[in-house]
Amino acid sequence: MNALYNCAFADPWLDVANVLKNEHGIDPVYWIGYDDDNSKELIPEKFPGIVYHDYFNAWKGVFPEKIETLAQKKSVGLELYKKLAPFELSGLSIMDRMDMDWESFCYAERRMLFRKFLRYWSVVIDLFKIDYLISPTVPHRSFDYPLYLICKEKGIKIISFISTPFNNAGRIVGVSDIFKTSQKIKKEYETFDRNDKIDAIAEDIKVYIEKINKSYADAKPENFKEYNRFYGKSPSLIMTGRKFFYELNVKRSIWFGKTGWLWKGVPSYTKEKKKRVEESRIRLNLISYIFKIYKRIMILKSLKREYLKISVNPDLNSDYVIYALHYQPEATTTPKAGIFSDQLYVLELLSKHLPDDWNIYIKENPKQFNPIAEGNTGRMLRFYRDALKFPKVFFIAEDTDPFKIIDKSKAVITIAGTMGWESMIRKKPVICFGPAWYEHFTHGVLRIKDEDDLNKITDFIKNFKYSEKELMIYLKAVENNSFNAYFRRGLKSVLNINDKICINSLVEHTVKHFGLTFPKKKRD
Repeated sequence: MNALYNCAFADPWLDVANVLKNEHGIDPVYWIGYDDDNSKELIPEKFPGIVYHDYFNAWKGVFPEKIETLAQKKSVGLELYKKLAPFELSGLSIMDRMDMDWESFCYAERRMLFRKFLRYWSVVIDLFKIDYLISPTVPHRSFDYPLYLICKEKGIKIISFISTPFNNAGRIVGVSDIFKTSQKIKKEYETFDRNDKIDAIAEDIKVYIEKINKSYADAKPENFKEYNRFYGKSPSLIMTGRKFFYELNVKRSIWFGKTGWLWKGVPSYTKEKKKRVEESRIRLNLISYIFKIYKRIMILKSLKREYLKISVNPDLNSDYVIYALHYQPEATTTPKAGIFSDQLYVLELLSKHLPDDWNIYIKENPKQFNPIAEGNTGRMLRFYRDALKFPKVFFIAEDTDPFKIIDKSKAVITIAGTMGWESMIRKKPVICFGPAWYEHFTHGVLRIKDEDDLNKITDFIKNFKYSEKELMIYLKAVENNSFNAYFRRGLKSVLNINDKICINSLVEHTVKHFGLTFPKKKRD
């Protein structure tokens, strides 16, 4: 049995792959890896003969030479193209983050790259006889979304993990379909006997709930606190420089030395103007990198000025709902939300289906203006201007306390954001338009999938009654069908979890997910 590992950070996935190989016969034959975890050296050393594919080359459709030669003779069948056609638009939208100025990566070029991926991944899957796709994070990049689509069509078994907010996002749930959430959570919640006693909730979940029930100052996510510490309230070249020098100090192994970014260049998957995407540089020298950041900041500053100009202080005594925007580009909207990744379209639907005398207060995601993120590729100025063309729509001031507006609202609307879950804890109904780990909490959440769901929105909000018991039943179902692990980069430093426990948990969950059996000899 052969596995393709997609964007698997070396720690812990090298050890996980080794256990899966030795104890369950799952051979890692193809690995798409990062450049800042030494996986380029570690993976081939651990698994001789494996094909290693660089992450930034993958973004731009640059494949190992053997694959390039074979794929040129390959054609994807018409019927397969027809099946995947509805997903193509999401595949092209994902490439927004490769186009820094909205002018360098046209539709025709994107379509060529997307269809190239379909062709090439078909070759990889057939050539290496892939049985399993192990993708720790949900496929949402230019290269791995078409890989996921091809795997689904070919019947390849897939596992990815989605985070919950508990234990610093380290409590995770395995999924095989990126457009759906755990059916095990749904089943356990629906079948729980309401006459039975609810067991005590896990400590990490309990701590999180207690935090959300306090003030926003206490509950504010750590990444938002870090953003304010380094960037203040507006994108700034000076504050970004401050963050840069901080990174130089704490991440010396990445920046310095013969393999460091200062010497080799800063990795980039940006498509360069007047160059084929495959020919665009995957390494930028420091001057080019600074210029890239400068252009990004200029775009973000114009977006921020527009937002500040149109935002208002909300009238908390009026009838209103909150529409919490997602940062874009991001997996929770593209590709997971499908048609609802267009957040203006969601607003159009809300305007049609909510009572005429209700205000819609829109809250922008603070990360959208983060100068080291890619928010400049996920918003245009006209987004804000077009939103205001709908009646009773207002953007709220940036410094508005989120919990205060939640507590006074009729409901909170989101694609699948954390604000939805926070609202449930604070006793408010939630309307979500995308797959969220909390969507099966039908007592407090209405998931929108079709026109019938849209027609239920107003009655659902008006008839909502908070039940702490139902909330605890759902949380217990989540706890029983999730586990803690540092499954992606950045989590290990914030999770208090033993390495061996983490590796064993990932192995055991993956084995069960694929329907395999454990060997008689138990691991330490």
